[in-house]
Amino acid sequence: GDVNDSLAILIARAMSLPFRDRVVAQDKTSSGKLVSTVSLPFDHGTEGASLWFETMVFPSPEDFLDIDCDRYETRAQAVVGHGKMLEKWRDQ
Repeated sequence: GDVNDSLAILIARAMSLPFRDRVVAQDKTSSGKLVSTVSLPFDHGTEGASLWFETMVFPSPEDFLDIDCDRYETRAQAVVGHGKMLEKWRDQ
């Protein structure tokens, strides 16, 4: 009914956002890895917390096979998490 229709509209709008509008932060480490934090188009939480943000680490900006990932409830947590992930992978 109405809830499912509203959810479908919300998801469709979120998925239509250009990727650049969902980027929270992106940085390259000294070893060339890409650390990317974005807002997700839908909640990736399974049990409990809603997870709307994600940081992923890739071997390079051209290689999108992720090697590390973490998810967050809020943008503020995502910004902090991005910094922690960048520090973790800085010299690896």
